[in-house]
Amino acid sequence: MNKMNKILFFAVALLSNLSFSQTLDSDNFNDYTIGNLGTQGFWSNDGGTAEQAKVAEINIAAYGKSLTLPRTTTSNMWLFKNDFLKTPWLNRTSGNNIAEISADFYTGTTTAVTAASSFQLYADGGDNFMIGSILYDHVAKAYSLTYTRNGNSAIVTQPLTTGAADNTWTPITIFYNYTTGDIHIKIGATIYGPFAGTPAKSPTEVDIFSGGGALTSAFDNYVARAIKTATLAVNDIGSVGGVKIKIYPNPATDHINIEADSKVKKIKIVDASGKNINIAVSTDLNKIDVSHLEKGVYLMELQLEDGTMTVQKFIKK
Repeated sequence: MNKMNKILFFAVALLSNLSFSQTLDSDNFNDYTIGNLGTQGFWSNDGGTAEQAKVAEINIAAYGKSLTLPRTTTSNMWLFKNDFLKTPWLNRTSGNNIAEISADFYTGTTTAVTAASSFQLYADGGDNFMIGSILYDHVAKAYSLTYTRNGNSAIVTQPLTTGAADNTWTPITIFYNYTTGDIHIKIGATIYGPFAGTPAKSPTEVDIFSGGGALTSAFDNYVARAIKTATLAVNDIGSVGGVKIKIYPNPATDHINIEADSKVKKIKIVDASGKNINIAVSTDLNKIDVSHLEKGVYLMELQLEDGTMTVQKFIKK
C-alpha cells in the first residue's frame, strides 16, 4: 500500500472509530468551583484529605480549570466516581468492545524519595479488579503499566518510558479489549502493547491515585469511551515518512498552530460524522481558527509541499 493509500486508510478508519464511539463518562472540571474538589461532579475520595484534591487553574489558556493534587503527606489517596461506568458499559452498542480511557496528565514536581500518580481502570465494582493503570513515578520521571495478567491474579508492572519532564502536560490513554483482554497504552503519540490482560472484565470505575510522598500533579479532560473493536489499531499520525508534524495546543480553544519540516500546502477539517468544516487559515497556513467549532473531536488533513499527507486528530474544548 503506497503512502497516499495508507493516509486515506487511516483517515477512514479513524472516522469509523469516532462514528462508532460512545462516551460513557467525561469531565473537564471547568464547571466546578475553584478550591477543594469535595463531592463536586460525584467524585469521592479514599485516603488523603480534602485539601489535597483541588480544582485550580494551572494553564487557564489551554486547559481552563483542572483537577490538581497538591499532596503533602505520604498517605495514599484515590479519587473516583463510584461505579460510574458500570451501567453505560453494560448498555453500550453491540460491537463496541474496547474501553478507551483517556486524560491529560500534568507531571508536576516532587521533593520526596518516593512519589507516584496513576490513572486506573477497575472492573467488578466493589471487588476492585484492576484492569490496567498508567503509573507515573515522579522521582524516576518514568511511566509504567500495572495490570492483571491473564491467568494470574497478581498485578504485574511493565516499564514503558523514561525521561519525562517536570511540569509538563501529556495525553495518556488506556485501551482495554473486553473480548481478548489485550491492553494498549498510549503516552503522548506513542502506543505500547499489546499486553495480555484478563478478558471479559466489565469496566466499572476510573480512579485517580496519588501517594508515596509529597508531590504535585494534575489531571484534565478525562473521557471514557466504548469504541468498535475493528478500529483499535488506528493511531494518531505524528510522523509520516520521516517528516515530523506537530499541532498545538491540543485540546484547543481558539486556534491551532501547525509545525512541519515541509511547508503546509493544503488543510482540510472533518468532524466525527465525516462532514467537511470551513475554517479560517493564516496566509502561511501555519495557524487555523477553531473558535467557532462545537466542542468535540475533529480530524485535520494536512498536505505538505513535499507530497506528504497526514491526518491529525484534535479536540476542540
